Amino acid sequence: MRIRKTRTALTTIGIILGVAVILGISITNISTVAAFTDMIDSITGKSDFTINSVSESFDEKTLDEVDKISGVEVAAPGISRGSRLTKKKEKPDVRIIGIDPSIDRKVRDYSIANGEFLKSDEGRSIIIVEEFAKENKIKVGDKLELATDKGFSVFSVIGLLDKTGVGRFQNGSAIFMPLKTAQNEFNLDNRLTFIDVISTKDDVEQTIKKTKKILGGNFVVERPAKRVEAMEESLKALQIGLSFFSAVALFVGGFLIFNTLSMVVIERTKELGLLRSIGASRSQLATLILTEALIIGFIGSVIGLIAGLLLARGLIYIMSETIQSNISTFEVPLRGLIASIFVGIVISVIASLQPALTASRIPPLMAIRTNRGESSSSKNYLLLISSLLIIVVGVATSYRPQIFGYLPGSTLSQAGAFLLLLGVALLTPFLVKPFSSLFSRPFLIFARSEGRLAS
Repeated sequence: MRIRKTRTALTTIGIILGVAVILGISITNISTVAAFTDMIDSITGKSDFTINSVSESFDEKTLDEVDKISGVEVAAPGISRGSRLTKKKEKPDVRIIGIDPSIDRKVRDYSIANGEFLKSDEGRSIIIVEEFAKENKIKVGDKLELATDKGFSVFSVIGLLDKTGVGRFQNGSAIFMPLKTAQNEFNLDNRLTFIDVISTKDDVEQTIKKTKKILGGNFVVERPAKRVEAMEESLKALQIGLSFFSAVALFVGGFLIFNTLSMVVIERTKELGLLRSIGASRSQLATLILTEALIIGFIGSVIGLIAGLLLARGLIYIMSETIQSNISTFEVPLRGLIASIFVGIVISVIASLQPALTASRIPPLMAIRTNRGESSSSKNYLLLISSLLIIVVGVATSYRPQIFGYLPGSTLSQAGAFLLLLGVALLTPFLVKPFSSLFSRPFLIFARSEGRLAS
């Protein structure tokens, strides 16, 4: 391993990549869901369910209908729209939330750090999160210009919020203003974009059913937790895709180890034969090869953990851009750490089993032989049949898992993709000679000697 530094490094990199991808995916999934859950909790507050329209907005008369439904204790109307600060150097994006101050505090927690809360449902006053204010050098009493559907409008900052409760929404980049003002600025007169409801009854599901029946099919009535579940479902497709890449990375890592240790056994045939001639047992030679694989697997796994943490940062940034929400949560799961190391080491050991078995079977006479001989044609024939069967099974399970009662993207589908890779890898030795002959012909025309040597 010390002498063949480049080969050892490349082999280790294969395991590093596999472990890094597994850990990076694990951290990204957990952090994204945790951040999304936190965002939903911060904006929905104590509400039992939320009402949204299938279109962008709905008539505010719907609020009166909701208030009359038995089981509804509080119905807090609101408007949510994207905007940005126009006179700041970086022009940060913000989320405008229009609320009715007399109702909204019953649903959401507003902890005022400085200044005061909104007094009425109209006017040019706004409240922002203290941390966001510090980042953009804003104080109570300052005037802020915001981009709205009316153009550029100026508002007075009358209060700063702690980064708790609603202060956590949008990672603090939320601005709260009176409902009537928000409706006017975004051309939504007498319109709403959501209603958050607190139910009086223990059986919230019954109240939700009544609300759905009364409002009809043009509205989406759901618990806040449903949004988190929907987010997790939408992440599954991405997780499956990323998991496939981690499987490819691990496969490449294992294949590199198999190749490396196979070459090591060939190169050290005489040495291993000499060891056998002075009394080394088969198990000792097998242990020697397995130990080398274990070292590579351990080193690759440890470095892979560090690489995985860095990879997760990049994936979380990409995910933030994808869902258009800043993910500040960075959770490192203990299970993910253990699984990454375990998989890295186990793949390394499994990949080294065949070379280790070959090493253990080297007889003492090999120490004085110069030619190991060729493997039997019957073994080659068996390997060819096996590789073709594995490819067939891999194609069937990865592209048509429905045949076996599974959905596309399921664990069976992923396992099929892995089998397909394995089958192609096993088939490759049989394709090298004919493909070499085919592709070498053009080279032989232009460069006879060099072309033959290249072939």
